[in-house]
Amino acid sequence: MRSRFQLGCLAFLAFVLGAPVLQAKDLPGVLHVEDQAKLFSEDGVRKAKDVLQNSTFGSATHWSVVTMAEVPSNKKADFEAVGNDKDKAKRFFAQLATSLAKDQSEKGVFTLVYMKGKQFLVETVTDRGTDRFRDFTDADVGNLNNKLITAIRDGKKLEGEQVVASHDTGLLSGAEFVVDQLKGTKLPNAKKVNAVGNINTQVKESTGMSLGGLICIGLSLVAGIWVIFAVIRALTRGGQGGGGMGGGGQGGGGMGGGGGGMGFMGSFLTGMVGAAAGMWLYNSLAGNSMNNMSAGDQSGAGDTGTADTGEGNFDGGAQGGDGDWGDTGGGGADTGGGGGDWGGDTGGGGDFGGGGGGDW
Repeated sequence: MRSRFQLGCLAFLAFVLGAPVLQAKDLPGVLHVEDQAKLFSEDGVRKAKDVLQNSTFGSATHWSVVTMAEVPSNKKADFEAVGNDKDKAKRFFAQLATSLAKDQSEKGVFTLVYMKGKQFLVETVTDRGTDRFRDFTDADVGNLNNKLITAIRDGKKLEGEQVVASHDTGLLSGAEFVVDQLKGTKLPNAKKVNAVGNINTQVKESTGMSLGGLICIGLSLVAGIWVIFAVIRALTRGGQGGGGMGGGGQGGGGMGGGGGGMGFMGSFLTGMVGAAAGMWLYNSLAGNSMNNMSAGDQSGAGDTGTADTGEGNFDGGAQGGDGDWGDTGGGGADTGGGGGDWGGDTGGGGDFGGGGGGDW
């Protein structure tokens, strides 16, 4: 009985350890575009989306692009105070991009493009997880912005459909850049993270299966076959006589049939205990392994705390912005006077501006 119990525990432990390896699956990337300023063509957006959709990543990978020709109505007063000051414009759009990313529950990389007349500014922010664990830094943000900035500047020298085609090129180039930078990276899958120092850890996804993973798969297959035969044996022998606990004159009955075996319920309970033990050991091993792999980037040092991978947290991620502002003319005139270019209802609350693409 003891040997069967131990074998059951071992079999279910192998099954539990091997299951996560079998279930591991890469995820396709996602590009979300909300083009209120009408900078891109439908075909251009589709091609850029295909770049991320056809690439797979170890963690959910999102790039969101929002364009606008009008700021939200509840931000107009702050925007009018920007005037022709480019530094103020950068700060304004950095705060606006972060606010929009939070309001829309975004994650990953978020790019805001404002363009009206000759003025434009491209601002990109990332969540903490993409910055710290996937190594998408301020420098990468700048390089991504430059893909769109160059396309917009080139478009200013063109006319008609060539303008939109230039913008499409920038969007496609940006999508390819995001894939190149985030391919082969992923967020840590840990329940606990050690808060030690200020470490910027990049977690690379495995390009192959480890020996331990192959062993787990093999043990899982053996365990599955063993369980099937054990259940069949328990069911077919459960009704047979034989001395359970009793001997000699005590007759049949006892705890189970089949010559002193545990019977179906005994096998079932053995499996449940084995599964519970396996799950506990798996959680312990996986948690400790990830703790060693990705020491936290949390503030302060000391005890192990609850993991915060930073996914969806846009406070403290990478950020940067640039564009043509101030010296391009039209800044003061656009924002002054209260009416004119800023007139109309652009949508209250968190809605974006309703401006179309007619400013070309």
